[in-house]
Amino acid sequence: YAIRAWPLVLQQLPRARLLIVGDGADEKRLRSLIDELGLADAVILAGFRSDLGAILTRAELLVRASVNEGVNLTTIQAMAAGLPVVGFANLAPKEIIVDGRNGLLVPLRNSQALASALITLGVDAEMRSRLGAAARAAVGAYYNAQRIFGHYLALYEAIIGGEPVTSVPDMLTHPWPFTVRQSAPSVYAYELQQEAQYGRTPAH
Repeated sequence: YAIRAWPLVLQQLPRARLLIVGDGADEKRLRSLIDELGLADAVILAGFRSDLGAILTRAELLVRASVNEGVNLTTIQAMAAGLPVVGFANLAPKEIIVDGRNGLLVPLRNSQALASALITLGVDAEMRSRLGAAARAAVGAYYNAQRIFGHYLALYEAIIGGEPVTSVPDMLTHPWPFTVRQSAPSVYAYELQQEAQYGRTPAH
């Protein structure tokens, strides 16, 4: 969906670059889509990278365009790095991503809405900065060591006591910090760069 949104993004932000990090079974299909849409110069498939932290420091925002994943470690890392997140509303973890406060959420499978949100953040540096700062604060508040320790302790106590996991206090209203089920094989990080405005070149 992010790749399909990119031609619309380029109409308003011709120097924008989409960096996709990760590998897996979808790589061939994504390369074919990039070629089909004529995006070879604007969309970069970086493959597996061990320097995600360095990449995030150069990114302007992160897009979560998966249709079967909610929060994952990459999202948490990006928010901790001060990046606002653009993602699908019904999959975003509402405990940490709030539309208009620390990210922008759009309807599921809607590439046009995704493009609109990317353009909104791409042209507004103040909004990116404000939402990014709020994203860092949200992760710090929700995924701090004390809170995570409390979740583990409550889970262990429930297991030892023979209680169902759903009986752990606050477990349903404040879900487990990390997704339990297996994540998708590819992790996509998206970089929006405006070289002319910021004098930087996209990470490769």
